[in-house]
Amino acid sequence: MKRMRFKDSCKTLGLTGTINAETVKAAFRKMALEHHPDKGGTKFGMQVINAANEALQAYLEESGPSHIEIKESELNFAQEVNDAINAAIEHIPEEWGATIELIGSWAYLFGTKSRYVNGKKCPVIGAIIDALMVAGWSWNGSRKCWVCSPKEDKGVYYGKRDRKSTDELRDTYGSTEVKRKRKRKIRKAS
Repeated sequence: MKRMRFKDSCKTLGLTGTINAETVKAAFRKMALEHHPDKGGTKFGMQVINAANEALQAYLEESGPSHIEIKESELNFAQEVNDAINAAIEHIPEEWGATIELIGSWAYLFGTKSRYVNGKKCPVIGAIIDALMVAGWSWNGSRKCWVCSPKEDKGVYYGKRDRKSTDELRDTYGSTEVKRKRKRKIRKAS
């Protein structure tokens, strides 16, 4: 798996200005305390924070301290995508076999159902799709999946000539599949 991009890693940990080992460590600890599953965060949120920390540590080992300027409005993108992923997990039944994958700073939702069943609109599926759209997901017809991106990337059109396949995106930006928490079944005593 490829590592997260430098700028995305900095955004995830909320870093701007001079980036060195001490600032990365302090930012990681702060984010880990806020987003740890035991403190009300999600497992996915911690996976993203860990990936950002590992990527920045590797970049610093390779090139030493760096300086980066990131707008304040760009710093909360991880929370936006995290909220959208949690909404998808909440609304999509496990039986559908849908998978959520984080590729770079974008989230992709594969394997969802169509609004139409036997040529008629299905109100249950329609309600789920409406909930996804409210949560920030949009349909990508060329990839045949739902996509959620940070606000600064919304509406950006890169053109068809340099469009990459999903596998090429995975190779370029790295990918992580989001795992659902398994619900434990309680066995009845016999």
